[in-house]
Amino acid sequence: MPLNLDFATMFSQDAVTLAISDFFLVLSTGICVPFAKALSRGWMSYYWTGLVLQHVLQTTILFTTITWTFNRSVTSSLINADLSPRIRKWPWVQSGFLTLHSLVSCYEVMITTLLTNLR
Repeated sequence: MPLNLDFATMFSQDAVTLAISDFFLVLSTGICVPFAKALSRGWMSYYWTGLVLQHVLQTTILFTTITWTFNRSVTSSLINADLSPRIRKWPWVQSGFLTLHSLVSCYEVMITTLLTNLR
């Protein structure tokens, strides 16, 4: 039985953009470290300031990632002489990967904040 590589070809379409998008997603979750330090040092209270900031951060990460996943526009000046933007859709594999990774990133922010608050 030959190996079917259809899945791999779907995942490799526009892989550089996916890698850059994932890099910025991971980088954006780094904001939870100074946030957790501020909570642990008592510079702000978790209830209600920290809680509101945490949810605003998580909502922003999730909304931005989902919006980027389904509405990526690429300037068509790179593609042809037309200057109007062009919408390029990712295959379901890449859309699902980035959306699920954004949910995991939100979970990381929540866990970091929760563990810092329990100490």
